[in-house]
Amino acid sequence: IILREQIDFATILYNKGLYKQALKILDKTKQTAIELEEKDIAYEIVEFEKVVESQYITRSIDTRADDLIADAKHLGKLNALNSKLSNLSLKLYSMMLSNGFATNDKEKEHILHFFDQQMPKKDLELMGFREKLWYYKAHVWKFLLLQDFIGAYKYSLQWVDLFYTHKEMIQNHPVWFMKGNSYLLNALFFLRKRKRFEFWLKKLEVTLNRNFPRNENTEAVEFTILYNSKMNLLFLKGEYEDASQLIKEINEHKKFHDTKIDDHHILILQYKIASTYLGNRDYENCIQELEKIVYHKTTSVRDDLSFNSRMLTLMAMLDSGLDENFENFMEESRRMQKKMKHGSPFYQLTLDLFQEIYDVFPDQRKVVAQKYLKIFQEMME
Repeated sequence: IILREQIDFATILYNKGLYKQALKILDKTKQTAIELEEKDIAYEIVEFEKVVESQYITRSIDTRADDLIADAKHLGKLNALNSKLSNLSLKLYSMMLSNGFATNDKEKEHILHFFDQQMPKKDLELMGFREKLWYYKAHVWKFLLLQDFIGAYKYSLQWVDLFYTHKEMIQNHPVWFMKGNSYLLNALFFLRKRKRFEFWLKKLEVTLNRNFPRNENTEAVEFTILYNSKMNLLFLKGEYEDASQLIKEINEHKKFHDTKIDDHHILILQYKIASTYLGNRDYENCIQELEKIVYHKTTSVRDDLSFNSRMLTLMAMLDSGLDENFENFMEESRRMQKKMKHGSPFYQLTLDLFQEIYDVFPDQRKVVAQKYLKIFQEMME
């Protein structure tokens, strides 16, 4: 906003014929834009400088023209690289939200082929902050899609380190700083690295409490990331009895951010809340919480989240004996599974597992579980 205000001031001076003063403001604003890695604005300023220079003739026009042409070419190349990297990152993010993790070799090959085709071949050392940021983002999403959490950890760590190396960028791009921490913590959660998880969560909280930019957007993002991470830490510890206070905090804060957070992130929190209820054997609240996902009014619920919510519901029904609706719910789940855009043999087998457990006597359930465990293990080999 401040940079664009300066461009507006320069425009007013230009329109008054005060070319020298306009160029002075533009040059200073351009340097600030470059320092803040706002290269698209810097390129816009260079193009404006060309217009002003064409009206303000001086003896140094030859060297000045060469400088502006060189700036335009350099910034143009970086902006083109930024665009390619951001397009790749956004497409991978879209694939993740639409389809979830890759579940077979064919899907993994498709992701790798797409990534290799779209990733620009550039020397990382020649990239600035913004280019490196998009480069790391794209790699994080690739590895998350592939369920390669070591790779996701490696690149999300570089993403976060990039901000801690350039601390001024935390103020300028607070959301991307928090997002990088979110992916870092998610990767550590999947790798079950509790000590490292606690270290980076604590470091994030300390940073957020130190003169961090505050507005409705950053507060909504902070709420989502912090409470998802705190729930994940609870799962790593296995201390479900400590969940009640955390759930109370989530419900108190959620009402202030509901309109600013997309449905997917709200539903993920609800799924985690339901999981803590299951861990505490509070089956009624578990089922009630899951119903908010299973019977969500919009079609924005991701297939795998909807299916896993149904599986958790079936688990709660079987564990609690609240299974009077089991057959109807199972039939609904089978219909849903057949309509999934990206199904997997695991989904069908999981439904078969729960059906068999429901059909046999309680003392035979362990045998059924062991049979399916062997089948799942063979499929993974």
